[in-house]
Amino acid sequence: MFSTLRSSVMLCAPLALVSCAGSYGSMEDVERFIQRRESCDHFRGELPDPSEKERLEEVIRKTNELCAGADVQLKLLRKRYANDPMVTSRLSKFEDTIE
Repeated sequence: MFSTLRSSVMLCAPLALVSCAGSYGSMEDVERFIQRRESCDHFRGELPDPSEKERLEEVIRKTNELCAGADVQLKLLRKRYANDPMVTSRLSKFEDTIE
């Protein structure tokens, strides 16, 4: 009996790890979006003095780079994780339309 139990545990343990890794991996898209979107919002909020041409160009470039596609990605993530209250709460702080 002990050997059967041990065999079952040995077979199930890797499956549990794969299951956990899959669920952790599926949240990476949310984490990446939040980091990118927070950076996007940071640059959207910057108002460099027009005389600072280099800084103004950098802010425009970074805003375009970080914010492109954010509206669509937010909509998709909200739909994908609609049944996950933690994700829904974290995404609720972002405006729907910024582009």
